[in-house]
Amino acid sequence: DDLFCRYGRYFRGVIDKDKEQESNEKGAYARNVVCAFVLDDYGEACRSHYNRNPRDPAMRVLAIEAFKQSITKNKHGAMSFYHLAQVYSDWESSPEEREERSRLLERVKVLDPDWQDALLELAQDKVQEHWEITREARELGEDAARLREVSRLRVQFDNLRKQKSEVREKD
Repeated sequence: DDLFCRYGRYFRGVIDKDKEQESNEKGAYARNVVCAFVLDDYGEACRSHYNRNPRDPAMRVLAIEAFKQSITKNKHGAMSFYHLAQVYSDWESSPEEREERSRLLERVKVLDPDWQDALLELAQDKVQEHWEITREARELGEDAARLREVSRLRVQFDNLRKQKSEVREKD
């Protein structure tokens, strides 16, 4: 934990130095790439801490923020997109985050088409999405069958009511 705190101080020092030098355009691209790397590395440390410790949600939030800042600094670095996608693969991810995960992996595929882990995870996401769509379609089909049965029973009920009414009229 002490090592993590020291790393956090180092990270904040690099970011503070970057903010001081933002007005200086000379070397801005290189500085942004270095900052993005530091942010990505810090995000990985937060994610690792989150995964190792009893699911500290604050670390997950810090990891997400660090990866997003890293992406802002360097939109051409596939690593931060991939690492953010990793955070969104955990059990606490919302449906929106899981959708975002696929978009992030698609971006990694564009930036680094040979990244096998990203391609494999993207394929797994597509298979999972297919299974979910298939399950939903099956459920909708079952719902449609139940609705047809309800409709048939209503018609039968209406016919019986009509017959009852006709019998009463004859009496």
